[in-house]
Amino acid sequence: MRTRFAALVCSLFLFGCASSPENSIVGRWSAIDGSGDTVFSSNGAITAIEKNKSELVIGSYKFVAENKLSLNSNGKDPDFKSMVVTVAISKNEMTMTGPQGKSEKYRRTE
Repeated sequence: MRTRFAALVCSLFLFGCASSPENSIVGRWSAIDGSGDTVFSSNGAITAIEKNKSELVIGSYKFVAENKLSLNSNGKDPDFKSMVVTVAISKNEMTMTGPQGKSEKYRRTE
């Protein structure tokens, strides 16, 4: 039992170190509900294209903790000028949960 637990801890540590959240988020993500695409660049820039509003939102992002992402944008909606969201990233899926608890799911497209 101890051997299995030790192996599990070691594998989690190795996989966790291999891909930091900062590296895992880089790329193009499509909202699973079809509402738009978001591109996270390695330099901290973010571009979001909202399909139903035909709006292009450009801004920046920064991890403030392992699973907390600070977003700043030039969007017209004052609620989205600046916020901190909780983010969970697996290989090709991401869930972002806003301050009010609403979650949005994304799938990596690039």
